Amino acid sequence: MKNRHLLKYVILFSICILVSGCTGIDNDPPVEESMNPSDVNLTLGLMPTELSIKEINELSTLQLTLKNEGNYTVNVAILEEFSTYNIIYSNGSDIEYEHMPALDLMGDESLVELKPNESLSINVNPIGWNPFSKGNHSLSAKYFVRGLNTFTKPYWEGVIRSNNITLRVE
Repeated sequence: MKNRHLLKYVILFSICILVSGCTGIDNDPPVEESMNPSDVNLTLGLMPTELSIKEINELSTLQLTLKNEGNYTVNVAILEEFSTYNIIYSNGSDIEYEHMPALDLMGDESLVELKPNESLSINVNPIGWNPFSKGNHSLSAKYFVRGLNTFTKPYWEGVIRSNNITLRVE
């Protein structure tokens, strides 16, 4: 009889632990509150490394990737041209645009949590770019977060440059 009561208590206690979620172990590193650029290892890649085009709209095959190569989960702003990245000449000067879009405020809904080894990728949208002159051009990308935001969550701030690519305009 005594063993039966003990068994009931053990079963009840086990069920309580399972229901409360105490048995799960969270292996995901937490989002760091400080978001100090030196604590985070983000990389920016622009692919393919060589591209030949005849028309500006063919640039939509360019892919931009922001990757968390560090050990910490980090909040980053989504990849959005002019708000968080620009395609630039490798010497640092801006490419020319026919028109620039209106920039909207970015809020917490524009933040993405990147865990270690996760990445964000987009295809570059060349709408509004002036055509490039014929010949070879060396381009790269720059990731940053403009002051046009209302973030309340911690997020990474800084500037990252991508690799250089060669653009051949025929």
